[in-house]
Amino acid sequence: MNRRQLLRAGLGTAVVATGVTAVDLELPATAAIGRDLVPKPRVPGTYRDATGKIRSLAYLGLFQPGATPGISEPEDLEAALGRRTAINHCFRQPPEAPWAPVRDRMLADKWAGRIPMLSYAAGEQPGIASHNAAAMARLQAIAAGRMDAQINGQAKALASLRTPVFLRFTWEFDLRYLGTAGATTHKAAWRHVWERFQAVGANNVAFVWCPSWAAYTNGRAATYYPGNGYVDWIGADGYARSPDYRTFSGMFTKANEFAVNHRKPFMVCETGVHRLPEEDASTAGSTAQSTWLDALRANLDQDRFANLKALLYFHVDGDNQPQPNQWRLTAPPDGPAFTSFQALAAHERLQAAR
Repeated sequence: MNRRQLLRAGLGTAVVATGVTAVDLELPATAAIGRDLVPKPRVPGTYRDATGKIRSLAYLGLFQPGATPGISEPEDLEAALGRRTAINHCFRQPPEAPWAPVRDRMLADKWAGRIPMLSYAAGEQPGIASHNAAAMARLQAIAAGRMDAQINGQAKALASLRTPVFLRFTWEFDLRYLGTAGATTHKAAWRHVWERFQAVGANNVAFVWCPSWAAYTNGRAATYYPGNGYVDWIGADGYARSPDYRTFSGMFTKANEFAVNHRKPFMVCETGVHRLPEEDASTAGSTAQSTWLDALRANLDQDRFANLKALLYFHVDGDNQPQPNQWRLTAPPDGPAFTSFQALAAHERLQAAR
């Protein structure tokens, strides 16, 4: 499953927003959802480095595709890195993907000490030819309460995991629901989904609001913001592509400032650096990737982005359509890109644990 296919889950596929009903949960009728008030994921604090300076801690997370579309299996990559990551990022995939594989993966993460993160899209209303119109119709249906059975089911399913969970609803929404109408409808749908989760007692779920990095630089992010009361974490997605290879700070500085201004922790929910196709057969590997990763690590060395509390790498190769999408760092396995990623993963700022 590549990034382009994952984005299609949000951009143009008729997937139900949550895709879970009460029947899917297989919970007893007397299940006390939320009764034990499992907390949301905590925000990492600080530590004192070797010089005595107080520095900011953050989680490191991954999406590492496995055999089932949308399900991240980080174990092999973790073994190569020599450490366990703190967040494992999964997606709900069409067509109407069953809950059980996602549930089982998230439970495995729970017992392994990771925080599960679930991204899912609102999808499209069936029977409408235009992707844009179908997407807006589905969002309107959510805001109006016509998808509540599915939303309540997903909320109960996540609550039943009895572990802290991150939820990223309609990621990169600024690329999908355009204009004033799109922003207004998205805010209404977001608030309604948040309210349904509170109503069923999904107290363990932290809502991660995540437009693209560009929404912060062009000023559109603010038009989609539903309000501090409906958001736990502020996130952004951004990728470094050839030939310009945008820097980490160039993509995420404005997003981080937005989070600081709203007094919310900042999460880079998806990032990656592109590998040129001709580098796949090279034993030397990608120096473009290693250079970019080393520059990211330099930001941490210099204690920049103190409000960055989670960094998730998207370790996937796509098909380069419509843009370059080769993000994997293990070509070759012992090349400079992976060496730089190992150094990044070992950075003391990225050692926060659940």
